[in-house]
Amino acid sequence: MKLLILTPYVPYPINSGGNQGFFRLIDILRKYIDVSIILSVNPSDSDNVKALQTLWNDVKFHIYRKGEYKPEVTNPSYYNFLKNLRASVDRKLKRQQASADDIVRRHSTITTSDFYMPFEEGYVNFVHDVIDAGSYDLIQVDFFEYINLVNALPADIKTVFIHHELRYVREECESNLFRKHTPMDLFLYNYTKSFEIQCLNQYDAVVTVTDVDKEKLQKELNPGIILESSPAIIDAKQVDFSGEFKFNDRLVFLGGSDHFPNLDAIDWFLNNCWNELLEQNPMLELNVIGQWKSRISKGYKEHFKNVHFKGFVENLQNELQNSIMITPIRIGSGVRMKILEAMNYGSPLVTTSVGCEGIGLDNDKDCFIADDSKSFIDAVLKLSRNNILCNEFRRSAKQKFDVRPDSAQLAEIRLNIYKKILSDSIK
Repeated sequence: MKLLILTPYVPYPINSGGNQGFFRLIDILRKYIDVSIILSVNPSDSDNVKALQTLWNDVKFHIYRKGEYKPEVTNPSYYNFLKNLRASVDRKLKRQQASADDIVRRHSTITTSDFYMPFEEGYVNFVHDVIDAGSYDLIQVDFFEYINLVNALPADIKTVFIHHELRYVREECESNLFRKHTPMDLFLYNYTKSFEIQCLNQYDAVVTVTDVDKEKLQKELNPGIILESSPAIIDAKQVDFSGEFKFNDRLVFLGGSDHFPNLDAIDWFLNNCWNELLEQNPMLELNVIGQWKSRISKGYKEHFKNVHFKGFVENLQNELQNSIMITPIRIGSGVRMKILEAMNYGSPLVTTSVGCEGIGLDNDKDCFIADDSKSFIDAVLKLSRNNILCNEFRRSAKQKFDVRPDSAQLAEIRLNIYKKILSDSIK
């Protein structure tokens, strides 16, 4: 089987949930099928691409370098100036359309997304040439940013879209958090949802990462579309749970600011929960792990005590040891890899309904699930004051993690989906 993958992200280093899920799966599949990947890269990606090529020397990479394509225009220099100016003006206009204190509206994919715009002509040409020369059996498109790329794919090759996060579900979460609603919000939500579903219906198959998302899409897709779920793979490690948990006054959040649901989670938690928690326990610390823009982390550190932005850490297990993980996620769909990490490493967990969706955790048994500030504060305090309960939660959650299919079995699930798509084309 010859599989061609198109993705908007360089899946290395493994510094995000999306990168982890993509990397772990392809790292196994490349041993069984012929994998090729088209990467669209910036100059700053060059070292990561080289590292990935070294790790995956049996994968064929097709590298499209952004900015190298030169369209036929009357005055190239002036064209580039106008292009950059337009992008700058668009960003400024979008920032002006939301009040400074409505962080969700300012970052919402409803009001800021331009995914429906055409791709750069040079990239479309590049994709066409790679496909034309490759004799591929199946073309896979990953992540929502590339959903409309189906319009550039040939009709005689089977296509599959991997839906890591249902965008219309995310936008519904965002819209529910707007401080003020307008008729235009409803128009944009319906418009973007219809665009998303229309694109999905052009693929031969759609794969979600949770059964919950699969069930939601069953109501939306045409009957002829193959719809399957393929759970994400994480790097599961053997963890010693023989020692007793002793809370060290540290809360941990895992995730970077580039993914807005993470930024929203920290912003909501700090503004609605943190000061009251410190009143109850002045020794509490919040460690935020992941890449955060310096201006954002600096602002939070100036306004809130005992908050530390640690960036990338080499040993996540050490960071989570005797700590409680919080995931106050209010926006999104798909699976939160951070919660799987907590389950694997034995970190007791306080999360939201959105945060743990699709993972199968039970409130008061495996974790605390809290969807408002009072409940979240109470849950953190209750857990932080009871080491016995922490031990019960982490062991119960670990049992659920351990019954998940292992990496090889999860890769086999995806491989069987590919075979089903191709066998369907023979009938």
